[in-house]
Amino acid sequence: MDERRHNDPFLSNGLSRKQSIRGRKFFKKIFDKGFFIRGFLLNFWVYQGPETAGNPAPLLGLMVGKKVYSRATQRNLWKRRVREVFRRNQCKIEKHVAMIVQARAHKQVPNCEDLQLELEKFLKKIESRQ
Repeated sequence: MDERRHNDPFLSNGLSRKQSIRGRKFFKKIFDKGFFIRGFLLNFWVYQGPETAGNPAPLLGLMVGKKVYSRATQRNLWKRRVREVFRRNQCKIEKHVAMIVQARAHKQVPNCEDLQLELEKFLKKIESRQ
């Protein structure tokens, strides 16, 4: 396999661990200093600061509460679908951005096409803010 493929997040098949937001402090900073966008299926918090400046790709944090989807299988399916949509569209997102995506309550876990449309609307709103 091509060595370059392992190092470039845009050519790999999945998200690297460096692209996932972990840690309570960083989540809190994004909530406090980032801006919020409410969507139909998802809520977004976006932050661009000194902590994200050195990243070669956008960062993603996911939140799915037990009140939204009570079963762990539903929460995990939701996370897998959002990660996949994010992975496909990460080249459209600025490299030095950290964002948190939160699920909103619906009867069923949305499919990838609906999440794709929601992400596209979100990206247009980000562009209009800058």
